[in-house]
Amino acid sequence: MDGCYSSTTFPSGIAPWKLLSFSFWPGREHPLGLKWQLSPEDYSALGHGETTYLGYSIENACAQYPIVPHERRKNDAYVLAKLLTFFTVRRNRAWAPEVMDAATHATGVRYVLGAQNDTNEGDWGPVELPKEYVNLGEMGQDAFLESLRHTKVLVGMGNPMPSPTPYDALCLGVPFINQIRDWDPDNREDRTHWDPQHAPLSRLAPPYVYNVRAGDTKGFVSAVKGAMERPIGHFIPEQMRMESVERRLNIILEQDWESEGVQALKDWQARFVVGQTSAP
Repeated sequence: MDGCYSSTTFPSGIAPWKLLSFSFWPGREHPLGLKWQLSPEDYSALGHGETTYLGYSIENACAQYPIVPHERRKNDAYVLAKLLTFFTVRRNRAWAPEVMDAATHATGVRYVLGAQNDTNEGDWGPVELPKEYVNLGEMGQDAFLESLRHTKVLVGMGNPMPSPTPYDALCLGVPFINQIRDWDPDNREDRTHWDPQHAPLSRLAPPYVYNVRAGDTKGFVSAVKGAMERPIGHFIPEQMRMESVERRLNIILEQDWESEGVQALKDWQARFVVGQTSAP
């Protein structure tokens, strides 16, 4: 914030409570508190702290790519894995190759990747891929979306966490398989206790999102089969539409940040002591 905010040495600067930061991940990133951190997802509703939900929209970008009729698509599943090490045990891969092979045996599905070879960047152990796959390597956005829209399902591989790609897929008429890594064993259907790859989309259900528990081979095969047999059309969650983003942005711009900001600034300054980094 140095050189931007108003202070005794820089009186023409912006009032500190008018400086908001953005972080794609939950967690404290702003010195005045989580409220001053803009987030791409409604993390407060997911129990990840009271950030300010701005969000984003893929609506306009997706509109440039017409839906490919289901019968004209390849019998492919696109795997959400930008790095080859996402297929290693040490990076907590979502699905072992034998699980993916079981789906191929049942449906004939082939897996399409767009993964970089990062195996020389750490001791991640062996990369274990399914038998039927093709790796297109690193692609630009246009080539990626073109490849994605010709597939029948998007398979989450555990990493990355909340990603825009499943939203792109749904908008292009491609269902998403979302791995659930942990859950309440006494209440398996209680989604508030799920630990999914994509938490916001875990609230949705087939035919759009197939939430499959880790280690459930039968569930994975069923999800792949279901996605291939139940095509979906163009789908954008309401909160991802441009008008929803504009509505939230208007609320942020009209909010009285000063009333809470003055005290938040004092609290921040009070956390500094002589001999440590100085506060404004």
